[in-house]
Amino acid sequence: MHSSATAPSKDSKSGSRIPFPRITFRSGQKSARVLLVDDELVVGEALKMLFTRQGHKVTHCSSPDAALQLCRNSPSGYDVLITDQSMPGMTGYDLAVSVHEISPSMPIFIQTGHISSVLKKAAGKHGIQHVYQKPVSSKTLCEKVLRSLEDPAD
Repeated sequence: MHSSATAPSKDSKSGSRIPFPRITFRSGQKSARVLLVDDELVVGEALKMLFTRQGHKVTHCSSPDAALQLCRNSPSGYDVLITDQSMPGMTGYDLAVSVHEISPSMPIFIQTGHISSVLKKAAGKHGIQHVYQKPVSSKTLCEKVLRSLEDPAD
């Protein structure tokens, strides 16, 4: 019941191999179902590749509205949400609040180029586990996201 990296990734800053944590998920699954929302295709695809290489199932949406519809259609279809803050039509914070109403136990992570006072206060509310200032290292993001799904008894 542990996740395992099928191909270790390299940290984009240092070029070194990233040792991903081996954890047991609360759900008993062997991998996470990640909903990734970023309107920048290059960023979204890079993050998708990072989690996919670890054996996780990743759905990338470039639109927060599309991501919200996926959550409405399948409230238990995802284990974690990773979203950008600044996107056309809806902010990551607004998406987080809406998704939290649908799936209150889903951990949510927001990435942003600028952490406002509103976002600082949001951490810990509405399912938001952490707000990251971009750029965030691949290792840091992966560890925090995967640890949020960890079985506390592990």
